Amino acid sequence: MSTLKADTIQSTGGGAATLTKQSAAKAWINFDGTTTNIRGSFNVSSQTDVSSGRDQITLTNAMSNAGYSIGYIVGSTGANSTTAATNRLATLLTTTVYDLNTVYVSGGTTGLGNYEQMLSNVHGDLA
Repeated sequence: MSTLKADTIQSTGGGAATLTKQSAAKAWINFDGTTTNIRGSFNVSSQTDVSSGRDQITLTNAMSNAGYSIGYIVGSTGANSTTAATNRLATLLTTTVYDLNTVYVSGGTTGLGNYEQMLSNVHGDLA
């Protein structure tokens, strides 16, 4: 049995090594939708609060095409904790930008709203 230890693994051409038969998230973000405070991220250059319930995420590195996959979930612990997010729609805009839209229902009223816990991840191929 041997142990392999490395800080960086590169391809023979000097670039990033290609994962085979695996798919890792190419980007992710965890942010507070009420304050737009980014708690953590990978391959995300910015998050913009476009309007209530609509956030725009810009990737640092482009995806190979606009057919990438977005996972998105919201949670609430504060003032919005009595509302329920009924629809979360992620819209692909370009190979580097996508929108997150959160619809809530509260007391029979439906609208777009921000939540304290916003999590999103991106899967697909990088350009």
